[in-house]
Amino acid sequence: MEGGRGGGDGNAEVNNNNGSQAKAVQEKEEVAFFKLFWFADRLDVALMIVGTICAVGNGLSPPVMTLAFGNLINTFGSTDPGHIVPTVSKVSLQFLYLAIGTGAAALLRKPQ
Repeated sequence: MEGGRGGGDGNAEVNNNNGSQAKAVQEKEEVAFFKLFWFADRLDVALMIVGTICAVGNGLSPPVMTLAFGNLINTFGSTDPGHIVPTVSKVSLQFLYLAIGTGAAALLRKPQ
């Protein structure tokens, strides 16, 4: 393979001076999971913490949206028609806040 990025199998083809192809097996060095964090500086740790908090916040948005939607449905089931509009306004504001929070969390966390 000339000029490529290589395959995922750990093997690479090497051109010898005489033009023949020979396979050189690259050694795969295994590193423990926690050893990866050994080389992180303060900025890396801060970014990992922010990313983790934002990922948790982004993951919590569907259950919170389900609770807000349940409040909205309960409002329509109430017997007092004069009580519906103020409660729907409150729930719609909850949806707006949830959308803003979820959008911020999604923007701040690093996608995989």
